[in-house]
Amino acid sequence: MQRIAGTYGNSNRDDFLHAQKVDHTSDGLVIRWFDGSTTSIPLPDPKLKVTLASTPAAFPCNVCKHRGGGGVENSRVAAEFISEAVGGQGEIRYLDANRYDVSIASELTPPARTLALRDSPTNYVIGDGDDKKVFRSPVEPAGPLGAPQLTTSSGSSMPRPSS
Repeated sequence: MQRIAGTYGNSNRDDFLHAQKVDHTSDGLVIRWFDGSTTSIPLPDPKLKVTLASTPAAFPCNVCKHRGGGGVENSRVAAEFISEAVGGQGEIRYLDANRYDVSIASELTPPARTLALRDSPTNYVIGDGDDKKVFRSPVEPAGPLGAPQLTTSSGSSMPRPSS
């Protein structure tokens, strides 16, 4: 018997930054880019993840790779792994509250859909291991749930799963 399970939630895109040098100061980070420019980011608390009020202009210009992330995508990947590990014959469906993002969709197996309630936020990641910092972009409020989400998907959504 085929079993169907699903995950619902919010995805985000992880953009990995490529910098020439990252200096830790008493106030935060000073990032030196390969073009010679610098970006200073105050970090009053040296936490791993920090939400930024706005994205520094240099961040999108210095991305070296993209990866999908967020709770809904990570839950689906984990569910698929567990299903395969126990020899399951099932399907994991994915419903993302955010708009279609090719960086996220390219890592998923169908069926997957989006509700397109807001843009997927971006996390900018610099460093790795113990020296990794994650800078989150602000999450915009979700739009209203209505007729567009209850009908067949438009070209901006991932394809609607077949029954």
